[in-house]
Amino acid sequence: MSAHAETGRTSEPISECLVMHKEQVSVEASEPEAAELPEDEMDDEDKDSSIGTIETRSTESLTLSVWAYRRIDGRGYHGKRLPIDEPQLDARDLFHVANLALIDEHLHLAPLKKDMQRALDVGTGLGQWAMHAFASRLTRSFLMLTPFSDFAYQYPDTYVVGTDISPVQPGWVPPNLRLIGQIGDCTDDWTWDDNYFDFVHLRDLTGSIKHWPDLFSQVYRHTKPVGLVEGHEVSFRIRSDYNNIEPEGALAEMGDVFEEAGNMGDVFEEAGNKTGCKFNVADNNTRRESMEEAGFAILEKKLRMPIGKWDLDPKYREAGNFAFNTLHGDIDGYMIYLSTEIFKWEEAEVQVFLMEVRKALRENSMHLYVEQTVVVGQKPSSEVGPGV
Repeated sequence: MSAHAETGRTSEPISECLVMHKEQVSVEASEPEAAELPEDEMDDEDKDSSIGTIETRSTESLTLSVWAYRRIDGRGYHGKRLPIDEPQLDARDLFHVANLALIDEHLHLAPLKKDMQRALDVGTGLGQWAMHAFASRLTRSFLMLTPFSDFAYQYPDTYVVGTDISPVQPGWVPPNLRLIGQIGDCTDDWTWDDNYFDFVHLRDLTGSIKHWPDLFSQVYRHTKPVGLVEGHEVSFRIRSDYNNIEPEGALAEMGDVFEEAGNMGDVFEEAGNKTGCKFNVADNNTRRESMEEAGFAILEKKLRMPIGKWDLDPKYREAGNFAFNTLHGDIDGYMIYLSTEIFKWEEAEVQVFLMEVRKALRENSMHLYVEQTVVVGQKPSSEVGPGV
């Protein structure tokens, strides 16, 4: 059985199935606005430059916790569960390429207009989705041989903003892109104008969001009527086509660790306050319900990402190869914080556990995979829907 047997092809963007909130509203319902960089976003120097901008300040005041940088077992962390050092950044590169391969090299499934004005990438990291920014030489070499591209390049007339809590963005960006590092919590009030963005993209925020309804309330408020939002989240529970993952084995325990950790909180918060960040949002209806509560019309799609090169389909085999190298290459980065800081495992116990996980990941006969949930939402026209 192939890992994608239940998903169907994903080569066409999601469009015709999108059912609008309270009334049918076509994506083409309104006339496109002039697609140009807003004057208020650029100073005189920016207007004459062929290079975009990077901001190392937030749109709101920063707190000391945002600037915190800690080391755990030799790994560098910036206030969240994942390290921001080279091994983890390389792993994120590889997983970005795996995601592209999984959805036929599309950067999005939402049906976007070419002449939209503004787009936002929440949790942009290095900027892999927004632009070609990769820490890994292997990934850069691979992309030179593929048609994979970046969002800012595909939409040159769209003003693209990427935000992230960690200051890991590159020093050069395209002229239509701004990357904002060291920004505050994305669930706090945003300072952009209401109805500002045509498209909001969110990916891999699991374990970092305390209250998803607050996040999508902000997304809804700052998305234009008939604007689109798309979120991709992957499950942290590894599954098998043959249901032969040992209940007491390392892979099952790893899923349990992530699920339990989501109920225990983040020790990096001041005074040990619990955040309640969940790690199972790809396995339940958290995002869908939060988006519907905000007022979006929703379409949800389940995808299956193979782990390893066991799938016979070349596309899924390629995606699985990159997914395997993501996990196998830096399973330490995904697990050290949770196992040592939350569960207080001894170092020897952690290393034995990680060794068992790597061994299990290499077992192609198990046909391992993880589920990814894509949720596409559309804001209704200004005549209907809450909050408009």
